[in-house]
Amino acid sequence: AAFTAFTGIGIAYARLNKNVLIRVGAPFAGWTLAVVLHGTFNALLSTESGAGLIFALCVSWLSWLTIFALLVWAIQRDRARIRLYLRDEVARGAMTSAQYEVACSAFTRSMARFGSIGSGSFWQTRRFYQVCAELAQKKEQLEKFGDERGNADKVEKLRAELVQLAMVAKS
Repeated sequence: AAFTAFTGIGIAYARLNKNVLIRVGAPFAGWTLAVVLHGTFNALLSTESGAGLIFALCVSWLSWLTIFALLVWAIQRDRARIRLYLRDEVARGAMTSAQYEVACSAFTRSMARFGSIGSGSFWQTRRFYQVCAELAQKKEQLEKFGDERGNADKVEKLRAELVQLAMVAKS
């Protein structure tokens, strides 16, 4: 699973770039890295020496550590995206500043969802913070790629849903 993840990372990286060479090359590079790492791991395991096993474990654990580092980076990037692209939604009155602060932290979002379980607004709170993330992402895509695939309409629909959900969502 760890090696296969590099293919997905290549596909995701390609999607987020305008450069044609990156859009074509990143999925192939991710797949190539996955194949090379998996092949190296299997080759090291097929040796009958203890050193081969140790090196195979190093390859495996370094792959997992790389994926973990990329996960931490992605969470920080999402946080920065939400901070940047939802700031104006507070000024518009679409959400409160307390909801904005909660939306900017994965931990506090989880706590808000957990805290809303007994209040009867769990599903609305859950959807509200999901819409926050989707809106921030669509606004970034609109800025980077323009109105590809109707990004402007999607932003407006998400914004309208955000306003409705903000009335009942817990912060």
